[in-house]
Amino acid sequence: MGAVTVAACGGVAELVMLVGWSVDALAAAVDAAATDPELVAKGFDAVAVAAELLGPEGRLAERKVFTRLDVMVAVAATHPEAYGLPRSELDRIVDRVLADPDAIPLLGKTTSGERAHATATTIADEQAVVAAVEAPVQRTTAVKAAHPFTVGAAIIENGRELGRPLTAGQVAAVQGICTSGRGVDLIEGVAGAGKTTVMAVARAAFEVEGFTVIGTATSGQAARTLGREAGIAASRTVASLRWRLDHQRLRLDERTVVIHDQAGMTDDADVAALLEAAAVAGARVVMVGDDPQLGAIGSGGFLGAVVERHGGTVYRLTENVRQRDPGERDALDQLRCGDIAAAVDWYLANGRVVIEARHDDRLDRMVDGWAADALAGQDVAMFAYRRRNVADLNVRARRRWDAAGRLSGPELVAPGGGAAYRTGDRIVTLASGAGGEVVTSERGTVEAVDPAAGTLRVRMEDDRVQDFTADDTGADRLAHGYAVTVHRSQGATVDVAHALEDGGGRELVYVRMSRARQTTTLYLVADNVDQAGEDLRPEWPRQERWL
Repeated sequence: MGAVTVAACGGVAELVMLVGWSVDALAAAVDAAATDPELVAKGFDAVAVAAELLGPEGRLAERKVFTRLDVMVAVAATHPEAYGLPRSELDRIVDRVLADPDAIPLLGKTTSGERAHATATTIADEQAVVAAVEAPVQRTTAVKAAHPFTVGAAIIENGRELGRPLTAGQVAAVQGICTSGRGVDLIEGVAGAGKTTVMAVARAAFEVEGFTVIGTATSGQAARTLGREAGIAASRTVASLRWRLDHQRLRLDERTVVIHDQAGMTDDADVAALLEAAAVAGARVVMVGDDPQLGAIGSGGFLGAVVERHGGTVYRLTENVRQRDPGERDALDQLRCGDIAAAVDWYLANGRVVIEARHDDRLDRMVDGWAADALAGQDVAMFAYRRRNVADLNVRARRRWDAAGRLSGPELVAPGGGAAYRTGDRIVTLASGAGGEVVTSERGTVEAVDPAAGTLRVRMEDDRVQDFTADDTGADRLAHGYAVTVHRSQGATVDVAHALEDGGGRELVYVRMSRARQTTTLYLVADNVDQAGEDLRPEWPRQERWL
């Protein structure tokens, strides 16, 4: 004789079997238990799950909008014990989440035809951003740079340093933000339009008049670029700036100008908090960005909305001064404006696409192209969307770099499964570190290795020399930088780029095809040019982010 007890506690099925049960009888008992609503629901409080997912820190609040399928994914991601539940039970939980007052149904539908929803927190953040921009952008009584002579002198001096005059759009933007007197100014610029130049000239004019200029951006690399290329010494991430303001380590006043770069990458909640702090202090904010580029990781998308809402007060930079080939500039403009087919046709017809029948072969061809440019002294980069492809490219490129005699000396194997480094290796930082001296996504070249001490000396891309301790070289902090993800490339400018076609959506296409001054070459798997075009035309318009 025997008995079987099935207990579903925390989603783990525990079987206690005694001798005498047949396999069929045991299977039947398990199946019966798996469909017992009281048993499978044990440990699942649907109301609590809804509160968890829809709250300000919840998984669904990270998305601008979500669908029923997104709720299912969120439930499974936050409660692994949901795997194996009967579909009816999962539907019950999802129905409760969607019925919660904090899950607001929207009028529109997603591209898949599913009903779209947003959290109450997301909508509140949107409304807060709208309110925070509305009054300051209309107000013209903020302290101005005052003297047109000061602004004109800064424009002339920067043009002399550039070796060319500023474009008409750049001049208009500098004059506008320095003399408008608005609490908030908005600059929208296409990729390569010289937004950093505008910020540098405005900073110079403001500082001559005695203003304090602070720079901020979501990514550490963008904040570092503001300091290095725009000359805004007091530049830091939005998170760091908010912490300093909240803890009164930094105070704004009416003679403070906050320049917010890559504003479209900032979450709505952070934007609202920054604008509120500036409004209370009477400080000015200049928001700079390009909505078609990468959006916020969390709930964002405010930039496109406020640019559309306040179009008459937006300074637009429409001339691409980065890319030297007029045809490539036109193709990039077509990508940005949505004429994807025309852009694809140009890239295919002008030798910008390399086709291979096998994935490994295209990786090798891409490394061949990169190596030829790198050995010729070009500032060259390789981009891919998927991390495994970045890793494969780095392995191949490092092997090629070594074969060319560019690696030398002893090798340091980083702790915790990290990479191996020798003098000459290209690196990229994956996290901030080195006592705050290093930010995420900085590139550099190893100049010295001390395996005994576990340290590296690296010349960074801005030419400063940085020491990395053993704590700074782990797999989560440092990696080979022969190839990087497209996300890490936003804000970067190189001579030549080689890009792998491996997905990511329209925003990533736009970013990766706009980094190079000279040429960007795309590598993909196809049988011929016609098939390549058939694959790219429907793939490139696809949007990954929710707006």
